[in-house]
Amino acid sequence: MVFDIPAENIDDVILIVKVIDYDRIGSNELMGCTAIGSNAIGIGKEHWSSMLESPREPQTQWYPLLDSVTNHIQPISTERLPISLSCINSR
Repeated sequence: MVFDIPAENIDDVILIVKVIDYDRIGSNELMGCTAIGSNAIGIGKEHWSSMLESPREPQTQWYPLLDSVTNHIQPISTERLPISLSCINSR
């Protein structure tokens, strides 16, 4: 995936990736999610930093799937986030 993000916004971006088991018949099952960005904690922040150091070059990373990314993102601001940080029961 390639995302064009203005340089002045690069520190404000956090990417939440949700992994869904898609079924043609029946319901789709959310398996978990992870967070990537400058405000992520741990692997998500390290991966984001390596992507910024080598723009337009492929960067790969394995991630654990989580029920929620709440404890994996540093507080961004006192404003309410436009999304839920819980991965379960959300799409």
